Amino acid sequence: MLYRLDEVLLVTLCAVLCGADGGVSVALFGKQKLAFLRRFLPFANATPSHDQLGLIFGTLDAEAFKTASSPGRKASRAPSRAWSRSTA
Repeated sequence: MLYRLDEVLLVTLCAVLCGADGGVSVALFGKQKLAFLRRFLPFANATPSHDQLGLIFGTLDAEAFKTASSPGRKASRAPSRAWSRSTA
């Protein structure tokens, strides 16, 4: 199953703001609040399970993601590929 990164980030942000403290609670929040989340994004494939969340966040290149999401970053686009399969 494929999940859009913006959907994954939205469900994670909302869940954490509501007190989620890990992948299991984020996944449970997403399952229980899917109708609410669909007010903002389509969530065509519903929400990811805790295992899928772990895989998704495990593949993010933390430095590229940090740079791309920094409030003070330049107006230029971040690298189009912020994913890395390296196992450091």
